[in-house]
Amino acid sequence: MKDKLTGLGLIFFSVLFIFANNAIPVTIVETTGESMEPEIQDGDELISISTTALLSDGDRIFYKQNGTSVVHDTVTHVSAGDDWTNDVPSHKLPTTDCDELHSCPSPRDGWITYGINNEYVDQSQTGIPDKPVTDDEIIGRIIGHLSKAKD
Repeated sequence: MKDKLTGLGLIFFSVLFIFANNAIPVTIVETTGESMEPEIQDGDELISISTTALLSDGDRIFYKQNGTSVVHDTVTHVSAGDDWTNDVPSHKLPTTDCDELHSCPSPRDGWITYGINNEYVDQSQTGIPDKPVTDDEIIGRIIGHLSKAKD
């Protein structure tokens, strides 16, 4: 266990050094909740870099919408007015009928997101987030994972 922690510490400080010297802000995010289990556990720490450049489907992002901070995966990027149901795997939707989904058609440009332990994509129902996640709401892309020590 000590070797694992030492290795994680070296990786962590190496990432901080690389990004700090290139003026890309790095944030350590402590998680809460169960929406990303089993990959991310309650209390895990994640390394986030403050960039939305080159985001793609499947990237893990840290964002804030309606005052709530969230770490979820991107599914697809949509434009305002899009029926995005064809761009999302059907098993991540309660229905493929756009008119029956909360944010479909899309009210704005942004990302459809998904917590891997959730049944459906976030924007298919009311809650947080309830709209596609905009670049302005994204705090950063998750680039590393420091698991919390298990008892």
